[in-house]
Amino acid sequence: MRWRSSRCDESKWYFWDAEKYVFFNTGSAQTHQLSQFAVDILTLLKTQPLELSELIEQLAGVYENLEFDAETVAYLQETMVLLDGIGLIEPEMM
Repeated sequence: MRWRSSRCDESKWYFWDAEKYVFFNTGSAQTHQLSQFAVDILTLLKTQPLELSELIEQLAGVYENLEFDAETVAYLQETMVLLDGIGLIEPEMM
């Protein structure tokens, strides 16, 4: 399954603290606190839809020293579920 960023063009980003972002989604009128990891996922998916394996490859380029072992992949999947649940990403319809 390929994932893409939802239409968040009108949304507002605010950098807050060392690695946290506040994201106001104008479409849903909800505010979310996101980690740097979640923001990096959103940034990658905004440029093009990606399958999980492709996203891992792209993130490996961003986080050069991060090993994508089972624990890291599980964290990635949890983050994807969170981003999908709050409407910031969505499966691509084929």
